[in-house]
Amino acid sequence: HMQTNLRFGCVILRHYLNIEQGNLYLALGRYNGSRGRAEYPNAVLGARKRWEVPTA
Repeated sequence: HMQTNLRFGCVILRHYLNIEQGNLYLALGRYNGSRGRAEYPNAVLGARKRWEVPTA
């Protein structure tokens, strides 16, 4: 049930973004349970850069 998993993951990440006052880096650490360690947030943000489409 990939759609359900994605939905719950988004809801949880949104909750952590609210807790961290919009700081995506800190929210990703909470989401992964690795708060205070850089590996997961850095990996996610690096992947996001590779997939971003430049805007005109």
